[in-house]
Amino acid sequence: MALAATVRISRQPACHDNILDALVFITIGNLLGKVRPNWFVGIHNPWTLSSKLAWNRTHRIGGWLFVATGAIIAVSALFPVAVSAGISVAVAGLMAIGLTIYSFFLVAIRSRQDSAAGTLPAETILGAAGEVGSPED
Repeated sequence: MALAATVRISRQPACHDNILDALVFITIGNLLGKVRPNWFVGIHNPWTLSSKLAWNRTHRIGGWLFVATGAIIAVSALFPVAVSAGISVAVAGLMAIGLTIYSFFLVAIRSRQDSAAGTLPAETILGAAGEVGSPED
């Protein structure tokens, strides 16, 4: 601080805050893909908690999105404080909404596939003539 006053460099706390926020997002993103299903750490919504597949895929994509969000927040530190704050909040909010929608669709598609997998055409069950079993029985 004394150096900044001596050299007449203006200190912008928002720039430093954005860099720290970006580092937090990048660190969380690097760890998020390795988190196993639990009740304490991770992206928790009804769909990720109900399906191991949704948990794993959401956290894998979430890790990449957290790192990308951190990079965008770091670049936004170059803009004025109001613009930088708006970019940070918008990107983080869109990421959270996107991950929630993604996990919902994973479970919805999986349940549709599971219900469709349990049904077979009537010809397969009854045979071509419509009787149960074969004529040799």
